[in-house]
Amino acid sequence: MKITVTTEGESEEILSPVIRATSVVEQRVSHFSMGLGLIGTMTGPLLLALHTIPRAIFCGVFFVVGVSLNSTNLVSHSVLYESNVAFNTNSGVRLRAMA
Repeated sequence: MKITVTTEGESEEILSPVIRATSVVEQRVSHFSMGLGLIGTMTGPLLLALHTIPRAIFCGVFFVVGVSLNSTNLVSHSVLYESNVAFNTNSGVRLRAMA
């Protein structure tokens, strides 16, 4: 344990574990297998099978995935919120000006 002495806070020392690396595991085999899998999916038999599926189905799948990801994305939520606030503020100003 490593002890760090402090002058602030409730306790006067902080205990933290000392971690030492004993070995390094290389990922050559897993990366090689992922590369082979990628090459395998982009060649011959799988592409022939994919050509039998209509393009409209692929478009629908990608559309549904995109819409579902946008509905849970925090950036799109904040953009919609800000545009809604700006729209409601502007419409309120216009209504007051007309009245």
